[in-house]
Amino acid sequence: MKDKSEHDRVSLPPDLAEVDAELSSISYEERPSFGPELEAELARAWRELPPPHAGSTARQLMAAGVAGLLMVALGVPSARASLVRWVDTLRPEQNLAAVPEAPAAVSPFFAEPLPEIPTESSSTFLSTAVPGGLAGEESLAPAGYEGPEVTFPELADRAEAEAAILRAYPDPLQRAGMGGTVGVLLWVDEFGRVDLVNLGSSSGVAGLDAAALRVAPAFRFTPARRRGQAVATWVEFDVVFRPPPLGADDTELPEVAEVDPPVAPSFEVDVVPEWRGGVALPSPVQREAGELLSAALGDDPTIARLGSVDRILAGDAPSGMAPTAWRSAVADALEKAMVRDPDNPAPLLALGRLRRNQGLRTEARVLFERGLQRAMRDGGTASPTILAELHYERGSLIKQTWMGSRNLGRVPAEALPGDACAAARSSGGAASGYASVDRLVAWNYLCPAELRRVLTESFEFSTRDDGRDHAVMMGSFRSAVEAYPGHVGANIEILLGLADDGRWVEVLEGARRFVWASQGHPYGLLLSGMALQRMGRSEEADGQFRLALGGLPEVERDALEDVRALLPAPEADRYVRTMGAERVAWRNRFFEPLDPILSTEVNERATEHLARAVYAHLRFSGVDTDAGRIWVRYGRPDVIRVVGEGAGLRTEFWDYGEGPDVTFQRPATSVRMDLTPEARVYVRDLVSVYPHRYGAEARSVGPLEGQVVRTTGADGTAELRIRTDVPTALATGVADSLDVGVFLLDEDGRTVSESRGRIPATERPLTLRVSAPAAARTLVVEIFNAAVGQAAVLRQDARAEATDGAASEGDIMLSATPLRPDSAAASTVRRESAED
Repeated sequence: MKDKSEHDRVSLPPDLAEVDAELSSISYEERPSFGPELEAELARAWRELPPPHAGSTARQLMAAGVAGLLMVALGVPSARASLVRWVDTLRPEQNLAAVPEAPAAVSPFFAEPLPEIPTESSSTFLSTAVPGGLAGEESLAPAGYEGPEVTFPELADRAEAEAAILRAYPDPLQRAGMGGTVGVLLWVDEFGRVDLVNLGSSSGVAGLDAAALRVAPAFRFTPARRRGQAVATWVEFDVVFRPPPLGADDTELPEVAEVDPPVAPSFEVDVVPEWRGGVALPSPVQREAGELLSAALGDDPTIARLGSVDRILAGDAPSGMAPTAWRSAVADALEKAMVRDPDNPAPLLALGRLRRNQGLRTEARVLFERGLQRAMRDGGTASPTILAELHYERGSLIKQTWMGSRNLGRVPAEALPGDACAAARSSGGAASGYASVDRLVAWNYLCPAELRRVLTESFEFSTRDDGRDHAVMMGSFRSAVEAYPGHVGANIEILLGLADDGRWVEVLEGARRFVWASQGHPYGLLLSGMALQRMGRSEEADGQFRLALGGLPEVERDALEDVRALLPAPEADRYVRTMGAERVAWRNRFFEPLDPILSTEVNERATEHLARAVYAHLRFSGVDTDAGRIWVRYGRPDVIRVVGEGAGLRTEFWDYGEGPDVTFQRPATSVRMDLTPEARVYVRDLVSVYPHRYGAEARSVGPLEGQVVRTTGADGTAELRIRTDVPTALATGVADSLDVGVFLLDEDGRTVSESRGRIPATERPLTLRVSAPAAARTLVVEIFNAAVGQAAVLRQDARAEATDGAASEGDIMLSATPLRPDSAAASTVRRESAED
């Protein structure tokens, strides 16, 4: 076509001028290209044109101009709608009966029904689809059709389908007489095959639901038709599992031997080499996806200049290349590969990642779902690892939508009257009826007690049903793990979701399966250690952490062990300057005086630090982020509330009890968040008085009440006598035992003397005696029940106040509120005369 500057100097007929104006209004934007489908659609449209009427000169001119205009339009992805509308104007008006739409199916597996996608085999070029030119021939006119407008799919062989359902019926459920109906949603293609299966309605029995999803792809249908042409559509179908009638002879049912589940092995010596630090070997997903993508791209000459296949698969432009031009060239090559290899899902995976990296989440999701259709099709070339990756990528996109509504809510403006917090000047939100974020943040830092009362009584969680997004997201991750049990990303998302709900036994079991399937992936060991720490099994947790850290790259290992988040600025600077063994010794000296239970062989505070660091590293994209540092320093908040500002921004309120909440801002679809300016000032001040805490999620440490008597002999030696009782909570019976320990610490918190014993776990009074060295500054008395992972601790100053410069023999110290290792409170010490 000639340059438009020349074309503007020519006067056009009115019809062509209208066409020219419409095409000139097309604006270019970078979006997923639908070139092959567009070509096929135009081909079909032209085949359906009636023969031209004699004397219709204007229409003949327009038809003759299509060939030139088409090549320009196909290069502009956003031109699809305009060209289709234009082709419609070439058709004579017809009085067509309304064609009913196929039944809409809302799938819990897909957040929205998949768009009807033409089969790739029909996406051919117009020149081959319409031989003989564009003017049209008599043979191209559509033949008359006298049948029904629409027919829906029907089961081709009901007897065979029922036999398949019976074969899939789990034997234990048959024997137990458990049956039910599972509603499934099936994507039936134009050949009657089931390409995709989703769960529509559950039977209430997980085993039956899983069996229905497994057997449904075996069903065969007569395809749906529109005007006689076979088309693909969704089908709602009930899979009915009928248990045997009561009184039936169960000997006719197949015998199923009871088998023990596999036991996850110890990886203390058998961790595979790639997890021994350094650079890990390529994952099976990456390796097999790269091989499939290479096969689909073939010998395309443009690949050599676009970079490596791994770079194309990741959707990231190589350094030194213009990203926009690179994405355009890669997208074109991938679209050709899709047509060339219609059963290969790797090009769709790569193009979906490309669109995701551009921020085009909807387009990326459609591509991933089309890739799933290809991967699940009979005869496809997809391996389980590719299927798992497509499920995972889809679930990750749904997660971004879910993050926008997680813990979201609002506060009525009337719940924050101005006179309740006179210092807060912000009054935003009165017009909308709900308090603005600015007002809530102002109240949080100026009147925290009043805001806590308001949030407790008046916070309204969003009515939006984010449970569906969460269910679809987790369903995608579970499907990924079912396809490939060692998938790292999907396992992490599932286990973190269980951790958020406090389901630690399930986290432990899932982490062990992950370790087994991945042959010892360090993340599986880290998550296993986190679960064990939360279950009060700190010794086992410490072992898992140490094993996992030995398999991580040095940078990642140092990030998890880093203690800068617990230090004031001067100490953090000194810590950063240490290296190697010196840094390890520094950490040990730091954690030693913080050990909350000295009777055990592990430092629970150091193990708790690693448990928090693991969660922060995997959930917040790093320990050294604002959210990661707060999580590592103070642990899990008591409550998290989120307030939205439009569709794009969220403010999170982390409630740690007394004092203001810690506030963050984040994009609605992201887990990365930053402290608000007010929170940054508050946290900086808080560190100087309350640097960190042990928390309530690790082994429980309760107070131990008792009386401490110090007597000093004539030779200057001191003896401490402790009177206390075994707490009721620790008295679990004579079958269990209690570890009793008395420790004396110096001024740096290091142990200078210790005495240990073991008694039955029954309620009883205890009297303990210990000599106090001159260096002793702190007395610690512990009673620990290993069976329940709980301890009671009395922590007291070991020195007595002297009278007139001399110690008396009757110095007594009473402790009603013993100190905890990280408490900022001070216990009361009184001197009284002792009568023994």
